[in-house]
Amino acid sequence: EEFRAGRRSPVEEMKATLAAVRASNLNAISYIDEDGALARAARADVSKPFGGVPLGVKELDHVEGWPATEASVPLADRVSGWTSTMVDRLTNVAGANHFGLTTSSEFGGVNITRTVLNGVTRNPWNTARTPGGSSGGTGAAVAGGLFTLGTGGVSTIGLQLAKAAGARVVVTSSRDDKLTRMRELGADAGVPGREANERGLELLQAAAVRGQQVQGL
Repeated sequence: EEFRAGRRSPVEEMKATLAAVRASNLNAISYIDEDGALARAARADVSKPFGGVPLGVKELDHVEGWPATEASVPLADRVSGWTSTMVDRLTNVAGANHFGLTTSSEFGGVNITRTVLNGVTRNPWNTARTPGGSSGGTGAAVAGGLFTLGTGGVSTIGLQLAKAAGARVVVTSSRDDKLTRMRELGADAGVPGREANERGLELLQAAAVRGQQVQGL
C-alpha cells in the first residue's frame, strides 16, 4: 500500500533491504544479486499483490542464473538453469522482487543452519543460538527485520521463528520442485539428506501442497 500510495518506492525499499543485510551479523544471506534487484525495483509493477516487495529465496530453491549449491561445498560452482515454480509465480505473477538467497542446512538435511560452505546462521533473538532449519536463513532474516517476504519449507523450525516474530506471509516449496531437485541430485543413489527430504515430501503430500502456496500468519 505504501508503494501504491507513492509514499515509498520499490527502489528505496530495496536499497534499505540491501543495507540492512550488509549491516547484519546474522549471516542469513548466502548470495545477493544487487544490480538485478535494483533494476527490477525500478520497473516494478506495484499494482500486483507483492509488486516491488523484496523477496529472499531459500538457497535450496532455484532461480535461473543464480547459484544452485544446495548449501554444499561440492556444488559451490553450480549455477541453476531453471527457476522454481513458486519463485516464478511470486515474481512474474505476484510481482515480488527476488534479491538473493537465504541460507539453509546442507541439502535441507538437518534442523540447524550451519554449513561448511556458508558458516553459521544466527538467531536474531539470541545470536548464541541457532534459528533452526532447514529454512534458518529466511527465519532469521524475517524475524530480524531484514525483509518481510521469503521462501522456505512447509514444516521447518526456521519458519516458526519468522511466524513468532509476526511475519505475515511464508511461501512454501512445491512438492514437484522438491522432487525435481532430488532427482537432479541423485537422491535415489543415497545423496546426504535423502531421508529428511523424503520425510518433507510426505508432509507436503499430506498437506496437498501443489505449486504455489501462501500461508497467512
